[in-house]
Amino acid sequence: MNQYIKYIDKSKVEYAYLIGSYSRNEHNEFSDIDIICALKDGLSTFSDNKFIDGVYVSVHYDSQLDMIGNYTDPHKYIMGHVGIKDMVVIYDPGNLVTNFKEKCMKIDYFYEFSNKINDYVNKETIEWIEEVNKSVNGYIYFNPTKMLEGLHGLTYGMLSVLSVSEGIIQTKYGLLPTYKEYFIDENVYKLLENAFGVTKLDIKERIYNGLLFYKEIIKIIEYRFDEKTVFNIELALNNIKKVIKEV
Repeated sequence: MNQYIKYIDKSKVEYAYLIGSYSRNEHNEFSDIDIICALKDGLSTFSDNKFIDGVYVSVHYDSQLDMIGNYTDPHKYIMGHVGIKDMVVIYDPGNLVTNFKEKCMKIDYFYEFSNKINDYVNKETIEWIEEVNKSVNGYIYFNPTKMLEGLHGLTYGMLSVLSVSEGIIQTKYGLLPTYKEYFIDENVYKLLENAFGVTKLDIKERIYNGLLFYKEIIKIIEYRFDEKTVFNIELALNNIKKVIKEV
């Protein structure tokens, strides 16, 4: 790993590790080199990104406290867990990375984050209801711009909520393969493919499938809802019924 050490400023960091395709030895001619560095106390976060010998090298200098703090935040934990699992140490004179990685990997996600997961799911679910309404109104009045804006929230946004609620960590194979493995009911997964446009449906059919998929997500995560979320979800589902009647 000595070839990667030259990319970092060792005077500023406690340790550094490689993530992504290079850490898994799955890189090709299109891959970036991604390096995470833990800054010494008192230094400000920054990035040093550049092309070196035709390869894009991205070096992120992050606060140690922020890095550790990410693993007390359920959303950041879910999004970054694959990187921690596959990390490769390239600089660690104080043998600190091993302890950091072990601490992250030993977290009992559902036990330690229980209240934070519920808070996140309720907050995000209510915020994404606006996107539901955009999709519904766009569908009824055939406004493609609003339909597409809403579809983004119904798929990417609510998939993040589902991931945090159920502890779904995206695999190295990508988003769709991860959820294909998760959904036991193939019909539910098909709704996701249709919403993403994988099956080349027109925009109205994509929105319709996205709304049905949204309903399926709500069924899975509703056990986490508080009274406020339940009330707002009922309004959103009633709006979706308007679309279903139109079909």
